[in-house]
Order: sequence, then structure tokens, then C-alpha cells
Amino acid sequence: MRRTLACLVVLLSGCSAKTVTEIVVVVASDIPLSGAAKTVNKLGLQVHYPTAGAQVGETSPATQKVDLSWDLDPTVPGAIALPATIGLLAGPDAAQPVLITVRGLLEQKEQVRRQAQLLFAKDRIVMLRMNLLKRCLLPVDCDARATCGENGCEPILKDPGTLPGYSEEEAKQGYLDAGPRDGSGDRPRLEGPRLDRTGERADAPRSDGKAPDGVKPPDGPKPDGVKPPDGPKPDGVKPLDGPKPDGMKPPDLQKPPDLQKPPDAKKDGQPLWNGPKPIATGTSKTLRGLAVLGSVSFSQLYLVGDDCTLVTCAPPANAPSCTATSVPLCPPGTALHAIAVAGSTDVGLTIVGDGGTILRKSSMMSWTKETPQSTTDLRAVWVDGGGNGIAAGTGGVIFERAGSAWNTALSVPGESFTGLHTAGVGARAFATSTSGKIFERPSTSWSSTAVYSGGDALRAISFGSTPSARAVGTQSAVVNFDGTSWTKQQSALPSTGATLNALHHGTSMMHGPFWVAAGSELWIAHPLPGPFQTRTSPSASPIVAVTAYNYTAFVYLLDATGALFVLCPGTC
Repeated sequence: MRRTLACLVVLLSGCSAKTVTEIVVVVASDIPLSGAAKTVNKLGLQVHYPTAGAQVGETSPATQKVDLSWDLDPTVPGAIALPATIGLLAGPDAAQPVLITVRGLLEQKEQVRRQAQLLFAKDRIVMLRMNLLKRCLLPVDCDARATCGENGCEPILKDPGTLPGYSEEEAKQGYLDAGPRDGSGDRPRLEGPRLDRTGERADAPRSDGKAPDGVKPPDGPKPDGVKPPDGPKPDGVKPLDGPKPDGMKPPDLQKPPDLQKPPDAKKDGQPLWNGPKPIATGTSKTLRGLAVLGSVSFSQLYLVGDDCTLVTCAPPANAPSCTATSVPLCPPGTALHAIAVAGSTDVGLTIVGDGGTILRKSSMMSWTKETPQSTTDLRAVWVDGGGNGIAAGTGGVIFERAGSAWNTALSVPGESFTGLHTAGVGARAFATSTSGKIFERPSTSWSSTAVYSGGDALRAISFGSTPSARAVGTQSAVVNFDGTSWTKQQSALPSTGATLNALHHGTSMMHGPFWVAAGSELWIAHPLPGPFQTRTSPSASPIVAVTAYNYTAFVYLLDATGALFVLCPGTC
């Protein structure tokens, strides 16, 4: 009996929601599947659940939950026909990112692969096309964070907010640019197995011979003589039909899934954030820097400011509760300007400020004061989970951490450094200055010769998807890095004379916008490089810092008075 794959449901965890949150992967191909020109004869699927801090597209046995393959050659009994649809059903925590790898194999040798890493769009059934294409046959020359697709090298990170709602009719269409395909695209479509998170058959008989509680075998004919369950069948085989585990109801089949609006509803193709909404910080001190800590769920928001003030804000992400304390070992009266955190705990959290102050959390309960080789006022800091760090400030000096010592890595008299960032992989790093210059550490040491000099004072810098980066400054200066050189953005901006004080480059699985603090406004470009939306702060004071929790796209703004605000992708 010839079978086709219609729906494979991967359960992230027990489900109890009444609405359906699901990613339906659609796979078609223009690659010969049989005959003398056969290049691929098997379809492979791997599903990973990336851990916090993992590189985009990174796979490992520890994060792999599903590894399956099916025959594609129509001359092989039991082969499936393309296009195939593969459904991944979310559990209660839709903030769990998923990495999907679709592979074309010739026997067991990989010939072509495509990846997508994303979050589930809450209460939506979205359709993700992952066609396997001739143009993408290995080897391909794509960046580690990119995958080969219809438009050449495309980012692995996907924004589910840009994906269409699932449509059975559209899913049945083959790869339209492929021309004739091997096998008929309109063969009968049967239900495939349902799998739990471990990749085991969720509908397999238990030791007592019965199916697991609450799980029925999918509708449709079964191979090897297995009879379908009794009862009427729906009109046409719908891959999303059938009972959902733990009481989850199927979507309303009378309502097309693409009419089920996501929480980040869009207007003119752009996502809409709600707010900004003020958040009480619990202090009257002026706050100057902020950072967010989190893995797959919002964990903490940290702010630092005058008189050694540290504010810690705990969940929920849209209305965190904040507590103000004084940082241990901080010299009384010190203004703290920047904070950095790496990893999924606050151990290693590092704060810098005036007089060369560097304070680092060395354990869950203890702090240390680490002294650089100069008492210059520090304005920017970056750290990683391995204990490495970079700090810079007004004295034209950049310090790097080795052990617990901060040594001078670059000294450029007359410069004042305002921002720094690394590419996240390798040793490449950049620092911006008030003279409008950008200095680089291409590998292990900094160059005293600027790699960019544009005249406009630069205030901040941030990397997005490696190797892209941006720096911003006065006179609406937006300077883009393409992996080789820096150039000033020439496209129209909301204003040509604004002072851009801060930015955040979204790199999450769910959202990847570019947020810029422009006076008292927040500019949002999504998708990059524009066009921009604007949001206005409830106060007239300039926004001096912006960050976001990338997995859920909550955006946090800090203005010059120390007031804190949040923008929400859904309801605040």
C-alpha cells in the first residue's frame, strides 16, 4: 500500500489550551526522486529544542528530540508523495523555540538540507514552506546562520508573525517553479503518526494493548492491514483533523486558520506593539543603563543608576515588579552607567560606572570589585558566559578582562567611547566614539586606526544576525556593517536631525526588528532595513537606553529622568 505523509504532530509537552498553536511544515521539491536522474530518495526530519546561548541552527544529540526519515521514490512500496505536511503542535509554553531541519537523502547520505528556527505564534496555525531545491544541493556557500532557499542564502531565524495561516489547498500545491515533478501531487493523503516529545509514537498501544489516554490514532487508512477507527470521516482528509491530546479542541474548521489573528497583529505588514506602559522602579534615583536576563522565559530585568543603585525587576514580562537596592562594594555616591549579563543566571553580571568602577557578581550571593588600570569613567560594558569582558569609557581607553584583572587593550587619547559590542562568535568586536569613529578588534587585539569615521557622534552599537551590525548617533546617523565595511544608511528615516541615543538589534526566534531610541521616540524597523514605525514615550524626556527580551519581543525603554517603560507585542 502506498502511503503519504499528511500530519506528524510533535507534542512539546502536555496541552490543555482550547485554541491551537501549531506550525505546519510543507515540503515540496524540484529534485528528481526516481529513475536514472534520481538525486534524492528519502526525506529526513529532525527537530531540536535549542538551549539558551546556543548558536542559531546549532544541532547536538542533547537537544535532538525527533529524527525520522521516509522513502520518496514512488517505485518503493510505502513511499510518501510530495508535497508533504508535517504538523508540530505547541504545548503550554509557546516561548520554547524549535529548530526544524528538513533533509533530502540519497539512501543515508545527505544531499540537501534546509533549516528554520522559530517560536510558535500563540493561538495560530501557521504554514512554513521548506522546499528542497536543486539550487541548494550540497555543498552550498551560506553563513552558519543562513540556509539555502528560494532567494539564495536566507536567515535560519524565522518570524512566525510573517508566516501565512495554514491553508490545506495551498499546502497541496507543489513547488510552483519546479516544472514537472516526480510523482503525482494529488495522490491520496493519509494521516501519519502522532509523536510525543521523545519522538515515540503517541498512539502506540500501551502494555495493556490500549491506546494512550486521550490519544486516538489519526483518521484514514492504516498500512499493514490496520483498520481505521469506526465512525464518520470528515469531508476530505484534513491533516489537522482529529482529537488533540489532553482535551485540546481542533480549530474551527468553518473559520479559515489565516483569519485567526496572532497577538502581534499587523497593519500594513508591520507588527504593532502596545504601549509604552510605565513601570514603577521603586527608586527616585536617576537610572542610566539596563539589561535583560532570560533563557526561554523572561527571568529578570536589571537597571543601574546614580548613587550605586541597582534595580531588579521580576516577571511577568509585561508588568514586572521592581526592587531597588545598593550594589555591594560600590563606592558611595558613584554613578553607574552600564550593565551586562550573559548566560541564563545573574552570576557574572557586570556593572561599570564613574571612576573606573567595575562590579561583578561572582556567585549567587557575592560581589567583587574589580579594578582596571585607570580610573577613567566607564560608559559601556560587554561580557560573555565564559568570564570574558570588555569595558570602555570617556578616557579613550578600552579594557579587557583576563581572570579578575582588567588590562588596557587600547588607548586613543582624546577619544570618548560610548558603546561596544562583539559579533557573538569569534573574537571580532567594535567600539563607537563621540568623534563619530568606530574602532575594531578583528581578532585578538584592537587597532588604533578607526575602521569608520563619519563625523556624527556615535552613541551606541549592536550586532544583529552575525555578521550584520549597526551603530547610531547624532543627526539621525545609522551606520550599517555588512560583514566587511561600515556605510551610512541612505534610506529615508522618520527624522533627519534626531539624536539616536541607543539601539537594540532583535535576534530572537520570534521577532528580529531593529529598535532605535530617537529623542523621546522609539523607531522600529521590521523587517530590516525599514520602513520605520515610531512609538512616543509617555514623557517628553529622551530615551537613553533600550533593550528587549528577544524570545517574546517585550521592549524596555529608559528615559533621561530614569523612568522605565515597556512595549508589549500583545496585551500589556
